[in-house]
Amino acid sequence: TVGVKHLEPISLDNHFIADGPQCPCRFFCQQGTGFFVAVYSFSDKVEGGVIPDFLHNVRDEICQQHKSGRVFRLGYNETQGSEEADSNMPVPIISYGFSHWGYDDSGTYPYNIKGDALVSEMDDGNRVFFSGEKGYLDLTAKMARDICPQLTGDYSVSVDVLVNDEADLARFCWAYGLTVGTTSYLGLVNAPGNNNWYYEIKKVSNLNSVKSETAINIGAWNNIVYSQHDGVGTIYVNGYDMGCVEVNLQPSEFTRVTAANLAKSPFDNDALMSSTYFDDFKIYNKPLSAGNAVYLYNQAKSKSMNVSVADGIDRVVNSAPQKSDTYTINGQKVDDNYKGLVIKDRKKILRR
Repeated sequence: TVGVKHLEPISLDNHFIADGPQCPCRFFCQQGTGFFVAVYSFSDKVEGGVIPDFLHNVRDEICQQHKSGRVFRLGYNETQGSEEADSNMPVPIISYGFSHWGYDDSGTYPYNIKGDALVSEMDDGNRVFFSGEKGYLDLTAKMARDICPQLTGDYSVSVDVLVNDEADLARFCWAYGLTVGTTSYLGLVNAPGNNNWYYEIKKVSNLNSVKSETAINIGAWNNIVYSQHDGVGTIYVNGYDMGCVEVNLQPSEFTRVTAANLAKSPFDNDALMSSTYFDDFKIYNKPLSAGNAVYLYNQAKSKSMNVSVADGIDRVVNSAPQKSDTYTINGQKVDDNYKGLVIKDRKKILRR
């Protein structure tokens, strides 16, 4: 063990802990049959508030070592970002921005709203899917069966989520899943306690998990990206690379997908991802870069978190068996005077 005031470039042939007052970073490098490397707690105390280039060089070298099997995990967390946003995005092969009522953004694939879920309009005009207390969105198996064959190598999946306090994150729940029962699937999973969001792909007994070991923000928009490139899967949470793992599965191997959902797990004992807003669920047949992930998070966090009361009432009226003249919203009765009001705490709209 050595202590240094200024962290010097490390060699993968060495193993030590470096924790200097001028650079509050920790490296754990263990030599043996494989390497374990974790980088924790970057902060603005790093000189100039910029992550030194050699750290990124180390990270790139580590990812290259995945193919030889010498590295089995990399944890990576920065509180002071260093990547610049890159708006040069590939075109998704399927996307759900909910502006095209009842269909994906291309108008090709219909979706089915289940339970008490609804599509609602925020006060900035953006439309989103809200899962309610016991609802989810059926994206249809047909969509998944058409899309999966196109994901033969490099691909990415991105989704924006805004989770309310009432959401049940104490249990396993899935933000999205394309599944063949519980034997084969891909999905974005919350481990109980909101402390590890991870992407998992499974085909029978073969399982790849790409773990972030991090939480998402409650009451704010988040973006989570999974990107697979050249046999390495990387998960980004709110623009930050939170881990990469060697993977050997592709969605194109799923030949008979039976379900595709937002907010629903294929496992009966898992919770629905309740009280959550979803937007811009997109699948690409190309990898997204770190800069693309920063760009997507910047787009997500600029969205409104307030639901338009007018839109919510219209949805309830249109879906209710019998129209009522007044409704109760967060304990307040409203009628034709609702126009211009906004639900500040984003609660679900209740019919009287």
